[in-house]
Amino acid sequence: MELTVLGASPALPNPGGASAGYLLQQGGTSLLVDCGHGVVSVLRTVIDVRDLSAVIISHMHPDHYFDLVPLAYAYFFDQLPPVPLHLPPDGLPVLQAVERAVGLDEGFFARIFDVRPYQPEHPLTIGPLTVRFAPTKHFVPAYAMRFHNGTGRELVYTSDTAYSQAVVDLAQGASVGVFESAVLRYQRDAERQGHLDARTAGAMARQADVGMLVVTHYPSADADSVAREAGDAFGKPVILAREGERITV
Repeated sequence: MELTVLGASPALPNPGGASAGYLLQQGGTSLLVDCGHGVVSVLRTVIDVRDLSAVIISHMHPDHYFDLVPLAYAYFFDQLPPVPLHLPPDGLPVLQAVERAVGLDEGFFARIFDVRPYQPEHPLTIGPLTVRFAPTKHFVPAYAMRFHNGTGRELVYTSDTAYSQAVVDLAQGASVGVFESAVLRYQRDAERQGHLDARTAGAMARQADVGMLVVTHYPSADADSVAREAGDAFGKPVILAREGERITV
């Protein structure tokens, strides 16, 4: 599997960056994982949108799905066949609300995409990839994902979460873990968090015995400190996700 980082920013994009978005490729399958602000422009530097096999969204916060709007226009203007769009269970009503809010015709997204709400309790097959889910601890329903292709090399993406044993269990022994660190250090009671700080991200990855840790969704102003604190907790150096970077799983 090849992972290309399309967006590594938190909800407020870093200067020149994009929010959450990742391209996972295996054989002839190109899967877009999350589609936050600015992701489509970066995606177009990597592949043609018509070569996308499917899109999957971890949760319905705008920094993880809002570039579905420009992606939909790409398919609309070029009259491309609908691409499968795998949404969390609450996803379609959110997109329908977006249609009303921004003046799109009713049913716009359902016409452009082949909308397929996933069931997080069941594995999902997308081409040669199998996806398993775990609920995260966030402010809306959100799901971490584990991708495998039968070779023994597996990738885990936490999406947005505070500390979660369910996510640790999902990540256990993964070859590569893409863990968020939306804050450098918690400024309030950890029980009220919906994100990881750098040290907790590293500690979770260490607890899960992840082979390689990629830290994402971080503010670039804190990049050096995020890398240092996550690495200290992980017990070895970490990789900071950056737009355009490719990682072999």
